[in-house]
Amino acid sequence: TDTSATLTWNTYMPATGQVHISTDPHFSTLVATSATASSLTLTHTRTAQGLTLSTNYYYKVISKDNVGVVATLTGAFTTSADTTPPKVTAVSPGNGGAVNSTSTAMIWTTDEPADSLVKFTTNGAVDGAGVLTTGPFYTRSVAGNVLSHSVTLPTLPADGTYYWQLTTKDPSGNAKVYNTTGGPWTLTLDRVAPGFTT
Repeated sequence: TDTSATLTWNTYMPATGQVHISTDPHFSTLVATSATASSLTLTHTRTAQGLTLSTNYYYKVISKDNVGVVATLTGAFTTSADTTPPKVTAVSPGNGGAVNSTSTAMIWTTDEPADSLVKFTTNGAVDGAGVLTTGPFYTRSVAGNVLSHSVTLPTLPADGTYYWQLTTKDPSGNAKVYNTTGGPWTLTLDRVAPGFTT
């Protein structure tokens, strides 16, 4: 799979089973090992975790019988590529939110390490995919492939309602623009203090 490998093999007499995984065909350094089966069986299934996407690996299956004789078998495989963009949750402020300062923090999380870009505009025009098309755009970005994202608002030129969208991209290059379904989200900036009447 993308980050684990499950191997199944048979032995002609009961034996234990374990898997070693390496990026080196000589297995000088192991990147993952499975647990060793505690019972002697003829059919063996072992899983090694913690692999990296889109990577070539070598495996060695190891079986030992009841008198300690060891047999090994080697081979190779490639983990699948990452084609899924990061998923965004816990966005604050949310759609239709209102703030009274451009120093207000915007926060969100992603389910995998990612970079992010937030852009604001006063024009809500979108393309066929629902992506904002007309600037000028006021942006903030988060780099470093992180899970927790936080930025202050960009320097917006005036109070009022802005349309905004959030784009995230993982290290594999999978990107997605959020806040497109049903149109871009809005945020109102209001820095004017309430006045008094006499």
